Amino acid sequence: MVRLLGRLHDAGRVKLIVPQIAALEWASQRAESAYQEIRQAIKSLRSLEGRTWASSLGEEKAFAERIAEADSISYEELIGHFRTELTCLNFSVLKLKPTDTELALDGYFNGKPPYSAIKSRKDIPDGFIAAAVQRAIKEYGASIFVCRDKRLAESVSSETLDIRLSLEELLSHPEMKKLAADPEFALWWEEHFTALTETLVNQNDELVHDLAAWLSKEGLDTWVSQQTVYHHELPEDNRSAQIESSDTPENIRIDWFNAMSIGEGILAVPVVFDIDMTLAFMVYRGDAVEVPDWVNLSYSGFAEQKYLDAYANREGQLSATLIMNFGNRVRSPENEKALAARFGLDFQDVVFELEDIELLDFIDKPA
Repeated sequence: MVRLLGRLHDAGRVKLIVPQIAALEWASQRAESAYQEIRQAIKSLRSLEGRTWASSLGEEKAFAERIAEADSISYEELIGHFRTELTCLNFSVLKLKPTDTELALDGYFNGKPPYSAIKSRKDIPDGFIAAAVQRAIKEYGASIFVCRDKRLAESVSSETLDIRLSLEELLSHPEMKKLAADPEFALWWEEHFTALTETLVNQNDELVHDLAAWLSKEGLDTWVSQQTVYHHELPEDNRSAQIESSDTPENIRIDWFNAMSIGEGILAVPVVFDIDMTLAFMVYRGDAVEVPDWVNLSYSGFAEQKYLDAYANREGQLSATLIMNFGNRVRSPENEKALAARFGLDFQDVVFELEDIELLDFIDKPA
């Protein structure tokens, strides 16, 4: 979906803007995730140093070199990389201005939305984002704001701002569909979308089987790994964790009845599946004695470190939005008799993506 927005940007049909605070938060989250992944990789490599088989195979030196190379990557380098990546995705960063600061501080001291209370420090970033969005409306006119935070969205609500909760909702916006449309195919897609979803419903068992095989072959980690999930059982300050790795998905349920078109040839549908995951998070050292038995703590490192690395293997139920990009290939006018043949429903011809991954609940219930 981001690629589709990028193509619309390249064609001069949309302008993609992200407030500076939101851009910094986006880059820092990904940098933190990457940094933790690198530290874990170094830890794994160090565990192999000195092994007899490593010495006999001449790999001991190679391990040391890889550790040194990975250890040389700094958090600052990662931040710089992800800030550059955001620009490469065609987003323009809306720099902070003094007026933004004034508006954000006014809300902070008066408890105005998006602040949940007077002097609510955790809402300070949202205060600056809201100020930037309000300024953007004045500068660019009617706009669409993609935001999943209800309080933040309501704080900037206006007649000239259309709020969308996700990129799927954004691309389903009538104006966005017009911008992306190939007129002839768009008309065909609109006329046949209902018939296509009915075909998918009738072929659900076959498609679920093929989807599971495809995800196993391509590797679900492509989308799931490093995703941040939240659950009240997680003993982390924000009740969050990152998915380090995952196994083959099971019990896939696709909600075809809530499928929607987000552009010609592109279908978005809710999907739920069960999966075994390795979760990584941090636990405050003072709380270490109270963590559940299913949490594995690492006490390596300096004694003065306030937080400990923690890992857990859990089976969970994840929800996501499955994006199916059929493209023009879905239109096969040669055979009007059989819908399956007519639509050419072959997974090899479809581009898949998973978005909006969330942890609904843990399935296993340890004592």
